[in-house]
Amino acid sequence: MKYLTEEEIHKILRTAQSPYDLLFEVLYKTGVRISEARELTPQSVDERHTVLKVRCLKRRDRNLYRYIPLQKELLSRLKEYSQAKKANERLFPHTATWYWMVLQKLAKVLKIDPKRMHPHAFRHAFGVHATLKRVPLPIIKTWMGHADIGSTQIYTEVMALDTKDFYNQMWDK
Repeated sequence: MKYLTEEEIHKILRTAQSPYDLLFEVLYKTGVRISEARELTPQSVDERHTVLKVRCLKRRDRNLYRYIPLQKELLSRLKEYSQAKKANERLFPHTATWYWMVLQKLAKVLKIDPKRMHPHAFRHAFGVHATLKRVPLPIIKTWMGHADIGSTQIYTEVMALDTKDFYNQMWDK
């Protein structure tokens, strides 16, 4: 399995120390790349519209942004955390390698395969879980900042593994 399960995500979030738990929650609940999360500032958190403003770093036009809805609890945590920061100060300033090392330590504690514990695994989990919750692919594509729907369709492969449940749903009343 290449992605983290919901149960594993919850274990990680319960075990990680602040502010790592907040970063990992942002990665999981928004599907942003670690490089995009590292660019977030207090100004990225739009409380009025309950969205996260994310600069799309994989696009040639670096002034392109996408807006990802935020769960109210996550919005509240981000606002509280960002109050101690200056307007243009990064919320999560460490390198991607730094966060990877934090996850490797957590992997040992939680007995999760360390090969599956990396920041990008949260992005994959977001895509898989959104697909399993039947979020339409064009919406997932927009949230994740994919240029091509083909990149998003990869997450439907997981659903193919779950065909028994689909079959049973056909006959449930």
